[in-house]
Order: sequence, then structure tokens, then C-alpha cells
Amino acid sequence: TPLTIAAGVSQDLGVAFRLSWMKSFIAKVWKEQLLSQLFLMFTAMILVMLGMLLCFVGVYPAATIVLLAQAHFYFQLYRLFLARGGEPLTPKAA
Repeated sequence: TPLTIAAGVSQDLGVAFRLSWMKSFIAKVWKEQLLSQLFLMFTAMILVMLGMLLCFVGVYPAATIVLLAQAHFYFQLYRLFLARGGEPLTPKAA
């Protein structure tokens, strides 16, 4: 999760591999990260099962919902990390 967030925010893969930032992120929001991943895992299983009951047609909307929920959780985790005094990432210049 910290690797994905760092790569997405900074738009630079080199910044994403900074171990000090990853350790700081995990230390500050590990409980929330674990809870959000568990919630997302169980919710995704239920949505995909319901999608399969609709002759696999509902799997595609379920996958879309799960991916958007994951992106939203990542955004919330990053905001919580910053609120707890984490080091902000700067996007790469255009």
C-alpha cells in the first residue's frame, strides 16, 4: 500500500522505493490500513459472488466498484498519514 500511494502521488517510481517513507507510513497508519484491507477483501468477495449469480454479467460492475473503493481507501489513508505528521509527497513537475 505505501508503495502504491507513493508512486501514485509522486508520479515517480524512484520516490516510491524510499524505505524511510514506507516505514513512517506503516508506523503511523498500520491499524487503519489493516482494517481497510480486511473490509475491502470481504466486501469484494461478497460483491463478486453476487455478480456471479447474475450469470457473470455483474462481475464487471463489482470489479469497478472494488477498484474505486480501493482508490478511495488509499486517498483516506494518505490524508490520515499527513494528519498524523507524515512527510508529504510532491508530484513530479510536468
